[in-house]
Amino acid sequence: MLEVIKGYFSKNYENSFFREFAKLLSLEFQKKDIDGLLIGGSYCIFEENLQIDALLLTNNAVCIIDFKNFGGIINLPDEKNFESLPWLNAIGIKLKAGSYVNPFFQLKEQKRRFTKVFNRYINPMLKDDEKLNPSHCYKVVCFQEKITLNGKIPDTEKLNFFIFDKFTFLNGILDIIDVKDIDVLLTKNAFTAFSQVFTAKEYEIDSNPKMEELREIAGEYFTTNYTNLYEDQKEALKEIKSFLLDPEKKAFILKGSTKSGKSYLIPFIKDIAFDNGIKQFEVLASNNLVKNNLLPKNLDDKILNLYNEIYDMGNHSYYSNINKEKNNNLNLSQKDDNVSKVQNKEDSEKNDISKLNSIVNIIELRQCMFNDQTLVVIDEAQLISDKYYEFLDLRFGTGYLLNDFITFINPSKRNIKVIFIGDPYKLSLANQDEYSLSKNYLESKYSLKVEEFELADRYDFSKLNEQRLKCVEAIRKQNFSKLKFDEGEALSFINKDNFKEKADEILRNQNGHLLYYTNEQANTANLWIKQNILNNGAELSKGDLIYFNNSFYINTQSDPNFFTKRISNGDFATVLDVYEEEKEEIEIPKNPKKSISLRFRRIKVKLQKIDCEFFVFSLENYRLNTKADLSLDEKMAYNIFLYKIAENEIENFKSGRYDGNNKIADLIQTSY
Repeated sequence: MLEVIKGYFSKNYENSFFREFAKLLSLEFQKKDIDGLLIGGSYCIFEENLQIDALLLTNNAVCIIDFKNFGGIINLPDEKNFESLPWLNAIGIKLKAGSYVNPFFQLKEQKRRFTKVFNRYINPMLKDDEKLNPSHCYKVVCFQEKITLNGKIPDTEKLNFFIFDKFTFLNGILDIIDVKDIDVLLTKNAFTAFSQVFTAKEYEIDSNPKMEELREIAGEYFTTNYTNLYEDQKEALKEIKSFLLDPEKKAFILKGSTKSGKSYLIPFIKDIAFDNGIKQFEVLASNNLVKNNLLPKNLDDKILNLYNEIYDMGNHSYYSNINKEKNNNLNLSQKDDNVSKVQNKEDSEKNDISKLNSIVNIIELRQCMFNDQTLVVIDEAQLISDKYYEFLDLRFGTGYLLNDFITFINPSKRNIKVIFIGDPYKLSLANQDEYSLSKNYLESKYSLKVEEFELADRYDFSKLNEQRLKCVEAIRKQNFSKLKFDEGEALSFINKDNFKEKADEILRNQNGHLLYYTNEQANTANLWIKQNILNNGAELSKGDLIYFNNSFYINTQSDPNFFTKRISNGDFATVLDVYEEEKEEIEIPKNPKKSISLRFRRIKVKLQKIDCEFFVFSLENYRLNTKADLSLDEKMAYNIFLYKIAENEIENFKSGRYDGNNKIADLIQTSY
């Protein structure tokens, strides 16, 4: 019997085809008495960039399947260029393959990432009599319409790579899984292990799918219209092509003011890249707010979170500046706080770091999974700098994001190029002498050969943009007395006399934003609006909108239809219920007579981006701090509190009260 679970597909036609795909396979598995698991549109909780359309597991085979919504003639590259040139239709238009040059290379990379995830997270959960050599996994491209192939699969790939369409996939897959493989033996235990890593929920196959939906063609082509571009945009693309063809050049800076059309060029850059030897094209955003809201709508591919891509969320280490005796008591492995590779920072910054009396959790850099001949594009790159950053008890890598990114891609030793796209006139977290839009800094600090191009301003875009560009021009001329806005159609100034009227109008009509100079001013205004316009008091209340400032996973094993979801920094949720505040009094080791009160509040929320309700604890010390921070004593108390929780969980593992992986439990039993 075939068990089917399904996550989310981004397009309607993918859901429609998967329904028919799963239905036909299920009938055959039942008829032939075959056990298996089909996972569609899953989310890999350990690898954001591993997005498999369908993963099929049987007792003796694993198939990684990619759906393509296309029909007609497909011209394959010759054997020599099979993984490096695009697949074309009858009139020479390129077939989409996500971040990759063609579907074969796309599946090859998915299999490589799948292998890493399997070896690290799934293989430890297999029983002694179960096994899988991931190199024996099959790669399958499945077209949703009838196709005609011109060209052939290379002989070296014929045993593990297959191309089917809607009329041939059923028999083709049945032939694949009918082969015995001594290196593959999976049981239902293994199926469960896979479903814990590739999360999805139970799927009920519709017995009467809408066949007309299967005929929908959304266009799996890669097309760009150069006639819509401004002349300076066309010139920028010429410069980028020259950059790609020069093996010595490693970085390109594409600058421009707001609405100059920088991000709009990303699909055109991808087009040029695949025509000039690039095999992998990745777009990274510095955070989820940028990823979800600021990148261009004409970019149809996935956008990766920079932090998720370069940092290994499962590989942590620690350092502490608490005195040695206190460190030994905490029994944690440590690193000195001088691990940063970036030297010669301001003395004041070093002093601030040295004063942190807390244990800091360091998330280490991961191994780069990008291929040689990869082009990486980072948008809103003015946010990428070598400004040291540490958040509460957490630090990513060295704490210097730009340094970590350059270390990750290692362009001096690998054939990887990067394009930084950004606005040098927007506020940046760092001094502009040490961020990614500074050609001099990239060349002097990282010894990169860098090209740059700046797009022209677009005064005719909107009235609001006219206001922005007045400030841009003042910055260019270093005339800071001109940094001001003029009241008019796009902007209005609010004072205490008309604040309630203006704020009420904006909230009611959802047609504007309130801007403040500081977080403290914004916090004061928000509290006033809650009490005097929304009339729901000063405390956190039902109906309030909250913003997550960290990332985490939610999961429950009690509900079989609920699968692991990632809550990301930048997500919004609506408060459904608020519970009483809970307090934890924590004694500070350096001052036993002093204790810190940590205040927590349990709240039930509904995530805005998907239909999902869950409970979270709000650390009120942080939420109510107008600077969005904790004091040094609060940070220390918070770490002590977390350590106590960890100690309790270890005891749960030892006593068998924790519903977790048996091998992890055995490891803890042995180690403590």
